[in-house]
This record gives sequence, C-alpha cells and structure tokens, in this order.
Amino acid sequence: MAGVSRELDYDGSPVVVPDVVGLAPADAIAAADAAGVPIVAAGPGDEPRPLRDDRGPVVRQRPPAGERLGAANWLVAWTEP
Repeated sequence: MAGVSRELDYDGSPVVVPDVVGLAPADAIAAADAAGVPIVAAGPGDEPRPLRDDRGPVVRQRPPAGERLGAANWLVAWTEP
C-alpha cells in the first residue's frame, strides 16, 4: 500500500496514540497526523487500507488512545459504513 511503511523510525522516542474514536475520518487523519502517528483503516480480515473520507465515524481503534506507538506500527481505525 502506497504511503504506509512497516519500517517507521521514531528515533527511539515512541509517540502517544491519539483518541480518534467518534471522529469523522478526515478529523481522525488530522489528529493522527498532528500526533505523528500513521493511520490506516481495517479492511477485510483487518488488513490495513487507506482511511477514506466517505466512511462514517471511527467506532474502534487499535492501539487504544494513550498507549505508546513504537517502530513498525500504526493506528488502525474501524469505521461505520
């Protein structure tokens, strides 16, 4: 998938995952970008895919808000259809 890498480098400083549950996709993307956290949507079989603006609000996320995101990780969001 273009733009998403499992080879992320936080220079030894893991970032804190923002709370995106309840946000519209565009707002979730903005919150994740502001926190420096890559965000993807959970596709079939929970395979990552781009988070689309035409979906409903985020109803679940992994990892939970407040946890630290280390290297080779991203925020996965589940949305309403």
